[in-house]
Amino acid sequence: MSIAHDLRNMDSSLDEAASEDTQVQRRIVAQTIAVEELEYHLFSPQRAFHPLLDQAYEVWRDGWQATLRELDRERPMFSDEFARQDEIGVLSVGKSCVSVTGVRWLDLALARSREDSYFAHWPKDALAALGSVPVCITSNTIVHPEWRRTVVEPPRDAPGSPTKLAFATIALSVRRFLASSAEGIIALTRNDRAMGRAAAELGATKLGQIHLHGVETDVIVVPRADARPHGVIVDHLWARRRQG
Repeated sequence: MSIAHDLRNMDSSLDEAASEDTQVQRRIVAQTIAVEELEYHLFSPQRAFHPLLDQAYEVWRDGWQATLRELDRERPMFSDEFARQDEIGVLSVGKSCVSVTGVRWLDLALARSREDSYFAHWPKDALAALGSVPVCITSNTIVHPEWRRTVVEPPRDAPGSPTKLAFATIALSVRRFLASSAEGIIALTRNDRAMGRAAAELGATKLGQIHLHGVETDVIVVPRADARPHGVIVDHLWARRRQG
């Protein structure tokens, strides 16, 4: 099984614990940042030429190398899992990438979509439950090690609660899905992380459960009618997004 195939069926954690930073043996200190210091970018990796996209690839590559080394020992990384995404969502501070998420679109009315390798480990009934509709896939989420556990403060002129940078990263993918014609956004969430709780907050329904790399993983969908990505922080970032 190739590493690209494995990566299509894995999501990074929502909130990495300090002891899990295997690349740098140090405590990850929680920090806060004003939402005004962040920018959200949507790049088409097959068409865009931008230094921030190149940096996002490095954050993605290095982050997944560390994750897979922890789970499965050393494996080669291939860039096509990054490049094959329809869009790459990037949160940045200045010229620095702090988090990355991949977004793909599939029309499940088509055999070539239903037989995509992304569904290789899905239970058949979970795939059937989606129906023959367009869906959005969010995957490959990673937060730069130096920005894990970061909390984002709401806009100065709008009341609201702070939120974790990792949660905002995922919520922005749901917001992107709502701007499309897809009927649901699907993902795989590791149960040894906080991804499941984040998915539930965003309106997810559990379709099934599998094991990947020895880790219990939920198969989830967020139907359009149930999606709840809103909040002043997500609204602020989405309204000021940059399309690359």
